[in-house]
Amino acid sequence: TMFICGANLKEHRRRHIDFWKDVYGFDMKCLVDPRDRFLDTYVDTVDPLSICTSEVSLLDLDIATVKTDDLDFDVPFRMQALRDDQLERFVVSFDTEFSQNLKNHVTLCTGAGSPETHWQQTIFALASPLVVKKGDFVVGRVTAKRRKSNNREYDVRVSYHVEGNEAQKKVQDWAVRAN
Repeated sequence: TMFICGANLKEHRRRHIDFWKDVYGFDMKCLVDPRDRFLDTYVDTVDPLSICTSEVSLLDLDIATVKTDDLDFDVPFRMQALRDDQLERFVVSFDTEFSQNLKNHVTLCTGAGSPETHWQQTIFALASPLVVKKGDFVVGRVTAKRRKSNNREYDVRVSYHVEGNEAQKKVQDWAVRAN
């Protein structure tokens, strides 16, 4: 199962963006184009305290029966804000259950707050953050298509807005690259 939730960037901003403002006393932020952080996704361990929405199921795939065509998808989501905050990134993770022909089932969880794995979480930083109030529903759609040049890489489009405020709908594209 693939999951999505929303998070702020406070800790990430401190470690990866604001860091360049003072590198051993030198202002080096000119080395980083802030627009670059919105072009590609990245993999990182997300602090569970930065999660500001519910985590919702995005896609269910059975690893024993999944077909290649199932790996391109277009699915809606609806998550609820847990507190007043700024939604600055979407966080995607997955759980995989290993149960076929096993006496004891094993589930690998990669979400924020789960024991850390090398998969970590995939981060989709938002160029246009969304202000949310506790109880708001953030609704949207994720469209993911594998690239013809490398079927391990994706082009992903996410549209999103606070439910009831369709006029402020935002759409953003990312590249998910194989490392």
